[in-house]
Amino acid sequence: MADLTGITKYFPTAHETFSDNLSGSISALAVTVPVTSASEYADGAVVVLTVDPGTANEATFTGTKASGPDRFINCVWTEGNLGVGHTGGATIIDYSSATHFSMMSAGIKKEHKDSGLHGAVHADSIETDDLTVTGDVSIPTMTGNLTVTGNLTVLGDTVPTGGITPRLSVVADTATLTPNIANYNYYRVTALTTAITINNPTGTPVDGEGLLIEITGTAARAITWGSNYESNSQYGLALPTTTVTTKTTFITFVWSTARSKWLAVM
Repeated sequence: MADLTGITKYFPTAHETFSDNLSGSISALAVTVPVTSASEYADGAVVVLTVDPGTANEATFTGTKASGPDRFINCVWTEGNLGVGHTGGATIIDYSSATHFSMMSAGIKKEHKDSGLHGAVHADSIETDDLTVTGDVSIPTMTGNLTVTGNLTVLGDTVPTGGITPRLSVVADTATLTPNIANYNYYRVTALTTAITINNPTGTPVDGEGLLIEITGTAARAITWGSNYESNSQYGLALPTTTVTTKTTFITFVWSTARSKWLAVM
């Protein structure tokens, strides 16, 4: 059985025709293995090679092809006679071994269970059309991106240990603003110097989706709204038609599919 202790890269490059010789002697468990030629492998390639095959000293290691001199570095010895060194000129070959299969199996099991289902997922980025999670989602740290172009359905609890960053767009001054809810749900104008027209948002909202608009004028500035924004007359909420001097105005909307309108809820 191959011992994978200390291995961090699990998917080797295989060249079944590779057969070469050590260019110098190495001690038992050497971390650097020099060879006559390693041109079959690209620099940085992960390999699994066997030294002294078919002899009592046969031993297998995994390592990385170094740049420059023909050698393999960061070698970890995994099976065979690991207690002996190997003399210069010893044969070194690449052929199927328990180490190859054990490494690939261990790499796959980093993300999968024996049943084939995903276990814990560790990724720089995840891109999917639709994602359904039936258990709990706990995200202590996400250093990459989670991109879902379809629906994200979580049937358990979503428990972020940090804050959730709003999708915020900030401009200093503009005469027209056209929110695109596919990109942002929060629009901020920080120093409005002229009248502003807020056009109907683009994108495809879902029922109950929110939109927040924040405007600060350098003085009282007129506001004109697109036809898809609607006052909430039931609660006496009218859309503001001007900012108030240099004070900040916040207007919150919720999309109503039944009315096909952005309803003011401020």
